[in-house]
Amino acid sequence: MITLREQIEVAASPEEAFGFVSDFANLPRWDPSAVQATRSDDGALGVGSAFDIVVAFGGGEVPMRYAIEEYEPPRRVVLLGESERVRAVDTIEIEGAGPHTIVRYTATFQLRGMLRFASLLVRPRLRRLARSAMDGLERELGPVAETGERT
Repeated sequence: MITLREQIEVAASPEEAFGFVSDFANLPRWDPSAVQATRSDDGALGVGSAFDIVVAFGGGEVPMRYAIEEYEPPRRVVLLGESERVRAVDTIEIEGAGPHTIVRYTATFQLRGMLRFASLLVRPRLRRLARSAMDGLERELGPVAETGERT
């Protein structure tokens, strides 16, 4: 199992940040590995909402189905993603910090099939993808300052 943790501080309100990140149809706007994302159900966004995602990885494209498992606006959303090769749990937590918002992102990957034997090789690639995604999220939600620090 591979677990990645990232945190950024953005200028958006907790409600704006939560609304944007919890709707995975927005994923290609901030995650450069997301080639395509569409919502596959109707109705209000919440537990059970599902998304069909295509992710670029390892020189190919991997289709995944994500579904919201926990939905606690504007504080926390947990999404479960599955494909033939991976099971991912993405937990996004939002915390108001005065006029700014902290976004904490934790992604846990369980590799399947032959890929599970390559976890040591896959981990650095996933780490780079997670950092790129957080950079994109920071651009979309507004950086706090040009010299802001990432944790």
